[in-house]
Amino acid sequence: MKNFFFTLFIIVLIATGCSNSDNEDSSDDFPNKPITVIVGYSAGGGSDTVVRLLKPYLEEELGTSITVENVPGAGGMIGATTLDREEADGYTLGNINQPALNFTIALEDTNYDQGDLIPLWAEVKDPNIWLTKKESSWDTIKDFIEDAKENPGEYKVGVVPSGGQQANALWLKDKFDLDFRTVNFDGGSDAGAALLGDQVDAIVGDAVSRSGMTDETKGLAIVDSEESPIWEGTETLDKQLEEEFDVSLPQEEFGARYGVYFIPKEVKEEYPERYDTLVEAFKNATENSDYIKDMEEAGNEDLILNEEGKEYEDMFDEDFEVLEEKIVPLIEEEQSD
Repeated sequence: MKNFFFTLFIIVLIATGCSNSDNEDSSDDFPNKPITVIVGYSAGGGSDTVVRLLKPYLEEELGTSITVENVPGAGGMIGATTLDREEADGYTLGNINQPALNFTIALEDTNYDQGDLIPLWAEVKDPNIWLTKKESSWDTIKDFIEDAKENPGEYKVGVVPSGGQQANALWLKDKFDLDFRTVNFDGGSDAGAALLGDQVDAIVGDAVSRSGMTDETKGLAIVDSEESPIWEGTETLDKQLEEEFDVSLPQEEFGARYGVYFIPKEVKEEYPERYDTLVEAFKNATENSDYIKDMEEAGNEDLILNEEGKEYEDMFDEDFEVLEEKIVPLIEEEQSD
């Protein structure tokens, strides 16, 4: 009988010790090892640059080192796939753009579904803009629409596929039954160069990222809730379509590019204290005056958003529904032609 109680005591002691160890791992000592940020784009690109600007300030807040790992390809899908396969413990984050992530789910056979990766922190926002050359006869989106109607098949619009730019071009084309050709480019700078080289007649680009083209191009419409100081005098697409055609966009900021840090949903569900620690670290790091100065000196001040990701979950879910219902059929139709 004594042996029975002694054995029972040892089992309880071991179980208690394991429980305490688990609690320590999941709460107070996080993070106790380096954190990895998977960037779904190439080193030196816009997303990578912004991540590396924040890195030292985030390291200071978290009290640990951060490794930036570039995993480019397939519009962010390879990076998102890598993140989804890592252990969901808060030590691996992913920096992927939206709506690019939604596009990968809607168009590709991904190993992650909508909602598997949730936004932890929304860092930057860059709305879409319709651009043409300064000498063009078009000054507004109405000019473009009316000219395209009168001259079917004559014009080409450059876009980066699998994102908001392609969505904007295809939606406008379908809504007004226009006959123009969309031309796909690997990046916004390539599309911009094609516009200046007269290979296309207009582009849908990222408004802030294309700010270096203000001397040679003009905006026909900015796809945002308000006008941009960068593209002075360019009215919003939503306002123009409402006033001129009594047409509404699927969303006011339809297709805007958001730079977002994602985590697997299990992190928030299973390690809520780690989730809160990460959010607080991002909040403090992005409020650091030196970080803000670094962003401004890099010319990124008009991109800065810096808000907790949960504020955008519903919006990204709505984006996905619009994408599946309105845009994917248009992409599939174009690919079949």
